[in-house]
Amino acid sequence: YVISDPKNVRRRELFKEHWNHFTGFDYEFVDAIMGDSLNIPELIDKGILYNFFCGEGGISKNVIACHLSHRKAWQKAKDNSSDKDDYVLFLEDDARLTPYFLDQAYHSGEYFKILERLKNNTVNLFWWGRADKKIYGTQVTDLLKTPTPARGVAGHAI
Repeated sequence: YVISDPKNVRRRELFKEHWNHFTGFDYEFVDAIMGDSLNIPELIDKGILYNFFCGEGGISKNVIACHLSHRKAWQKAKDNSSDKDDYVLFLEDDARLTPYFLDQAYHSGEYFKILERLKNNTVNLFWWGRADKKIYGTQVTDLLKTPTPARGVAGHAI
């Protein structure tokens, strides 16, 4: 599922161009919720923001919209899944594979080792991104870290 601003056709086209060389990559665009479309009092009245958390204290309409967009994609995946063992990939329309991934992780086989580790373990969520000193957690391999919940693992969309 690719979260994308439906009005930004150029970003969608760039995403397609970048990912089109992968065979079997079946994706669906999920229209992002935009910050300027939110009615915050209504979201509060409906209880939607009751459990919203931002560890950095940077709550804005755009941050809330990002959060809601990711939840929308998650719900779509949940509704479309026929098997509890299905794997689902969530991306944003600016997601690009880095030269490191293509040149080293993929060709060295490390990527496939990570996939095998996921298959052989109970995994509810796997977040692929930078694992640097800002990401708190337990290092599993050079490329894999188990993050400490709610401590700098990503943006506000979790």
